[in-house]
Amino acid sequence: MLNCLHTEKPDSVSIILVNHSSPVVEGREYQLQCDVHNVAPVQFLQLRWYRGQTEVYTHSFSELLPATPVQVSSMLTIVPNRVENGAEYRCEAELHLGPEGPESPPTVQSELLSIAVQYPPDFHSPEEETLEIREGSEVLLNCTAEGNPPPVYFWTSPDLQEKPNDQPVLADASLGPGVYTCTASNILGKKSKQFVIRHKSKGERD
Repeated sequence: MLNCLHTEKPDSVSIILVNHSSPVVEGREYQLQCDVHNVAPVQFLQLRWYRGQTEVYTHSFSELLPATPVQVSSMLTIVPNRVENGAEYRCEAELHLGPEGPESPPTVQSELLSIAVQYPPDFHSPEEETLEIREGSEVLLNCTAEGNPPPVYFWTSPDLQEKPNDQPVLADASLGPGVYTCTASNILGKKSKQFVIRHKSKGERD
């Protein structure tokens, strides 16, 4: 009978990133650990893992039999990607005591664990761009990339030998015809994109 059991909801529930600290790197495997402290009877415990509001895993302990309060742990493997940068994980311990138990199971939640994800740069528009403009018209070259840490930029072209620029956008009426290469880089990698500028002849229409 349930009323003969000693029931005790957890003193606390804690969550950690095992052997690491945030930030993590996109595509690599990491372990999260959730510890439930001083719970009984543990065989009625269900531990739910959440990323944001989405439940991602449920761990039951029905194979354990001790009736006295114990500490148990659950592991969750994650392989984060850039979309999950800043995602918050938590775990929630519930004692499901059956029909003779309380209508609302005793529940204890962990604090939130926020995971920052680092990833190499990726251009918003990676394809090579060709611009045909009239001489003297302002040229706008945009090679904005997304990355974490935020990328730094380096432009190369014969026309830029004396014009260093570490910004993602070049806007200049003095840029001549030629190939302009923009490289975006951070600690995880780099990518390059080319822009080809051609001048229209006087007889060409816009």
